[in-house]
Amino acid sequence: MAKGEAKQSEKKVVPVEEGLFTMPILPGEEPHLIGSKCKSCGTVFFPRRVICGKCCREGMEEIILSRRGKVTTWTVIRMKPPGYKDQVPYVLGEVELHEGVLVRTHFSGVNPENPAIKVGDEAEVVLEKIYEDEEGNDVVCYKFRPV
Repeated sequence: MAKGEAKQSEKKVVPVEEGLFTMPILPGEEPHLIGSKCKSCGTVFFPRRVICGKCCREGMEEIILSRRGKVTTWTVIRMKPPGYKDQVPYVLGEVELHEGVLVRTHFSGVNPENPAIKVGDEAEVVLEKIYEDEEGNDVVCYKFRPV
């Protein structure tokens, strides 16, 4: 087996950061964002927190968030932020999940030159490759795609 072939078979799909979302393992399994819910006041957060940002108490429980929500705002980003490894332009915005938490996100499947997206549209979480790391692994992150 050639050296390039061995490396290709060792290629993995890895999350951009541990603990942001579930990684599907089985065929047909869908990704979910991982949040936290305050055991005292019930406020839900994404990403996870150790202390509640509303009542300032400890005792957050980890929860799996719903996959769908409503677009609350969006814009087209045309300049590459420092350290950003994906392509520009891209569509960035927020989705409010059924639990009431707002998630800042890139939108997948939306053409930034002619964005066919509007406030109130339903969107669902997907995982997409954002770059390849030094070991040749595909690094994935969550995005939302209009439904």
